[in-house]
Amino acid sequence: MPDISQYTAIYCFAYGPNVSPTVRRRRRLKTCDEQPACLPDYRLSFAVGGFANLVRQRGYEVHGLLMRFRSQEDWNCCKDYDEGYNALETVEVYPYGSDESVCAYIMVMKDYSQLKPAHQKKQLPSERYLKLMASGLRANGIDEDYIEDQLMNIPYEPSCKPENYQRIPKASNKLRTITFRKYQRLCSRARATYFVLGQKVLRLGTHDPKHPAAIWIRERLNGNSDSAFRILQTFIEPSLPMCESPDDLTSQHYAWCENFLVEFMAKCGIKLTKVYQMVPENPILLSALRSSGLKRLFRCRLFKESPDFPEESIEFSDVRLERGRSRYSSTGHTHRTRSSLFLSSDLLHTPTFHDNGDTEDISSTGSGYFSANAVYSV
Repeated sequence: MPDISQYTAIYCFAYGPNVSPTVRRRRRLKTCDEQPACLPDYRLSFAVGGFANLVRQRGYEVHGLLMRFRSQEDWNCCKDYDEGYNALETVEVYPYGSDESVCAYIMVMKDYSQLKPAHQKKQLPSERYLKLMASGLRANGIDEDYIEDQLMNIPYEPSCKPENYQRIPKASNKLRTITFRKYQRLCSRARATYFVLGQKVLRLGTHDPKHPAAIWIRERLNGNSDSAFRILQTFIEPSLPMCESPDDLTSQHYAWCENFLVEFMAKCGIKLTKVYQMVPENPILLSALRSSGLKRLFRCRLFKESPDFPEESIEFSDVRLERGRSRYSSTGHTHRTRSSLFLSSDLLHTPTFHDNGDTEDISSTGSGYFSANAVYSV
């Protein structure tokens, strides 16, 4: 096996979607040099999920793009988008017009035969995927005969038209609600894998935890915010408007992402289900407590059950609150009428959501964030 440690720069031979300038731009990959190249004694395969892979076979060759990365950070960014490729190999690659080889990495998928579903033989690369590869190879001056033989003359699955986009099924007609903070706690404690698309929380069905798709979702999406932007950066659809940030996402992007997930996870033999509707944290009381005016009105102790504040006590100025009126103490002392008094301001009875990330039991109550957890004390 060739020794790549002698090189100060890092070389990688791209043979899949990374050959496309559009893909590299949207993934924000930083290369300092790119040139067409050939890898002998390997052949291109789409046997695993319809994705490009390399298989050793004498007498064949694979054409692609030799990319050079200046730093380990830039190289890690490239690998981050191809988490399903579970093996790195070093090979001798020959740039076009040169008899001297360059030692480079290739990313391949290995040992996934046990993960292939029963309908594996029916899986084909998608039309979108092959077009990305073909346009990228042409843009880099790759041999046209190779493109025609290896990409344009193989069976594929036609791209789905927007009017035929599929939707991810719901667990029930009316989804339970969950806040982002409770969703994160759910992800950290539950055995199942969850991620967010738009305002919906999705759950992976029964699957092998070693499946590359499950690993990618678990390590990149599980417990994080909306996944649409990350999906669009990883699985490029050239017909969609380019997004520079999540703020650029439109309903068109979300519809494509949902349909893509349905098709992609079906190939992997994994079911997706919408299980929660994401709702915002209640901002009314939180913003009021942070205002300087209300801080001067009362002092309260927040116990650890309060969902939006730390466990330690937060104390405000001394005051005694009574129903219908309040009295201030300029000296900071008041006569104790009771050792503790539940705050009865209408402000503390705003609607809010309470959920349980452990049991997935969520209910909506009429009490505010403090409920019986906020007490007035002097």
